[in-house]
Amino acid sequence: MKLDPEVKFLRESNRSLKKVISKQRSEIASLDGRKKNVTINLYNMFLKYMVSHLTPSEKEVLSLRFGFKDGIQRTLVDVGKEFDVTGERIRQLEHLAICKIEKRFY
Repeated sequence: MKLDPEVKFLRESNRSLKKVISKQRSEIASLDGRKKNVTINLYNMFLKYMVSHLTPSEKEVLSLRFGFKDGIQRTLVDVGKEFDVTGERIRQLEHLAICKIEKRFY
């Protein structure tokens, strides 16, 4: 499967990564049955591709903040507790990771 058209869409859409993820989640939520399952699988593959160049801690921060694994979006403070750092440090790591993704794909 080629993901190039998706990356092209992100570059041309001039949207922030947060807005794109939020929009995709709401669109997926409106689907049902087999189409929803296929779309979720494609979406997860795309997310893995987007974060493939990040460090393990950056991937985990984004995963927890956006709920990639379990659908539960956590606060900066909650993620900070899991990493034993402040919410501000998590905000900085999240920002760094998003900047890396946007620099690579936008």
